[in-house]
Amino acid sequence: MDKKIIQRVKALMAMADPKGGASANEQAVAMAKAQTLIERHSLTQTQLDAAEVCEHTAEAKRRYQYPDWAWILIHAINNAFGTDCYTQGHGDPLKYQVHFYGHDPMPELAGYCFEVLYRQAFKARQAYARTNLKRIVPHHKAMRADIYAEGWANTAVSKLHTLHPSRSQQRAMDAYKQETGVNPYKERQKAPTPWHVAKNQNQDRTQGYHDGQAVEINHGISGVENRHPQLTQ
Repeated sequence: MDKKIIQRVKALMAMADPKGGASANEQAVAMAKAQTLIERHSLTQTQLDAAEVCEHTAEAKRRYQYPDWAWILIHAINNAFGTDCYTQGHGDPLKYQVHFYGHDPMPELAGYCFEVLYRQAFKARQAYARTNLKRIVPHHKAMRADIYAEGWANTAVSKLHTLHPSRSQQRAMDAYKQETGVNPYKERQKAPTPWHVAKNQNQDRTQGYHDGQAVEINHGISGVENRHPQLTQ
């Protein structure tokens, strides 16, 4: 469906709203034009609601699906910015990206926040594996590094504040999901943790908790030129 037509309908309906300040005659004319467009293009309320939602793709690509520590970041960021998301593979070779959707400018802010925190978590994970897990076999090293990153991520996102979408915003996001057919994330089943990893997981996770405390998030957003929250470490 042509977004321009939907936006035209919504503009006419806004003009037809008694609270909009238009005269009674202008309201009637606007409503008649809106109804004509709706009938001509067979528009549904779901399509009109979905048009309120925009999407932003985060530039944090992976060859494989995102690990659990990345989803800790994603879920918390969705809560913080009132967004939702889905992942999708693109390109050849295939690489996965996160697509955030919601009401402008929240998807862009969520994407920026994820990109920065993802890079920081990935960097901290690599440093921990290189420094503290030198003599561990590669498979166990990766698992322990992921546990460390989960602790890091949990601490970092604890500084984000939760934003609850309004009912109309949530209705629009549900409509967008229905119209686009996006698939929500499904929790993966974790493989059993080997004994050599499990016996050290508290140590790895605790160190991650400690290191994640160095992340600072400033939620201040002012004007168009400063659309992104500030994240430092």
